[in-house]
Amino acid sequence: MHFWPLTNWIFQSPVSYWDSDHYGSIVSILEGIGLVALAIYLWRIHKSIPIRVLVAVLAPSLFLMHVFYMLAFGAP
Repeated sequence: MHFWPLTNWIFQSPVSYWDSDHYGSIVSILEGIGLVALAIYLWRIHKSIPIRVLVAVLAPSLFLMHVFYMLAFGAP
């Protein structure tokens, strides 16, 4: 329930972020592609060494976490 305790309304979407029966596997793959694309974009626009180190450390760890969740919870 998104607006609890104000209302009991529940948003019911045909597309799910995690449920593979409702395109969750496709959304998960698109999320991984987006993560890699944004890391490359951040690397290219920032010339500062501290920012590049931050991107180089965080992007692979986020991507690996994403892959782990895909494997652990049944996405392709």
